[in-house]
Amino acid sequence: MNWHDKSSDDVASRRHVVHKVYVCSESGDDLLMTGTLTMISSEGLVGETSYTARCVVDDAAFPKPKVQLWQFWLDPTPFLDLGIMRPPIRKMSSGILDTIGGR
Repeated sequence: MNWHDKSSDDVASRRHVVHKVYVCSESGDDLLMTGTLTMISSEGLVGETSYTARCVVDDAAFPKPKVQLWQFWLDPTPFLDLGIMRPPIRKMSSGILDTIGGR
């Protein structure tokens, strides 16, 4: 599931702050970073969590490098608790609505 796309109606703004960047290859094309993500809901609620991201760049030495791989990990609990970044409602196999995420 792409949480970024699913959260667009609930989120008024996002802010990513990078705290550290680690170079994971001699060529400098594999990066790992840590930081903080803050989101403000359309109702004005503020949630914050730490994240880790990995970026692999293709042709890093050329004038126009391209991102080959982008991965992002975070704990969505602070946002789910506030009703931000809610997963869609779906029916479980029993026919009962699955209300994960406070929905």
